[in-house]
Amino acid sequence: MTTEEIEKQRKEEEADKKYEEDLIKKMKPSKPQKVMLNLTSIHDLLNSLDKMSEFDRMLTDLNMTSFNWYDEEDKALERAGRPFVRELVPLPDIEEH
Repeated sequence: MTTEEIEKQRKEEEADKKYEEDLIKKMKPSKPQKVMLNLTSIHDLLNSLDKMSEFDRMLTDLNMTSFNWYDEEDKALERAGRPFVRELVPLPDIEEH
């Protein structure tokens, strides 16, 4: 090999290494960014509290969780002006076949 070929091969290897390093940098996950939630409304917060209380009690009713102390959750809902009220939805009559 001539010196020109050796020099050309060395430059290609350097370019390949640089390209590989760039790809590795792109593959690394970026740092998490802290974002202020300026657009979250009080209405959305209250709706999520309602859904949370319904969901927690539903999981307990289905025996998926064994949590039965809802005192703190009920106090928080009352302070928010939305006490928990269990709504009973009547099921349709079963048709006989």
